Amino acid sequence: GSVGIASAGKSSGGVALSGAGVSAVNKIATNIQSFLDGDRLGGGSQSGVRADSLTVAAYDYSRVNALAGAVTIAAQFGGKSSTAVSVGVSLSQNHIGNNVAASIHRTSMVETTSGDIVVDAATKSVIDSIVFAASAALSGGKGTSIAVSGAGASSRNIILSKTKSLIDDGGEALPAVGTIKSAGGVTVHAASDSTIVSE
Repeated sequence: GSVGIASAGKSSGGVALSGAGVSAVNKIATNIQSFLDGDRLGGGSQSGVRADSLTVAAYDYSRVNALAGAVTIAAQFGGKSSTAVSVGVSLSQNHIGNNVAASIHRTSMVETTSGDIVVDAATKSVIDSIVFAASAALSGGKGTSIAVSGAGASSRNIILSKTKSLIDDGGEALPAVGTIKSAGGVTVHAASDSTIVSE
């Protein structure tokens, strides 16, 4: 936050100037991966992966709470002429850009003997921004009195998160993914939840 105060007393021609400004920048950028990666680069035979159940999961929760405020007051009284100028500016920039991925790829075989195979990726991003600016100018005298007051507030909020969940062969140059055997079900799930609250 920022506060500015200016005052002046009697004079033949008095001027009171006050200004306050604040700028806040918040950024979150993460790369979160959970994967089961086989070693089929040479094309050789592999025994694969066997388990009771299998879960490959990647989760992210990111939150930005931003508060930016500017308050300024200018006062000038007395004299033949008086001038008071007050300006307040408040700026806030908030950005969340995360990459979240869960995957199974380049494996010869994945098998569960009693449970499910689950590949799950989820991200939740929240920006809560409060930005304000206040300005006041007071002027008084026997002659000409001028009071000028201005205030501005700006908030820019961006969420550009990517969420991916997959079972993949790893590219055209590699052998296709092998056998998937599940005693239960096979679930591939990706979810993204973004919320921006700006006041």
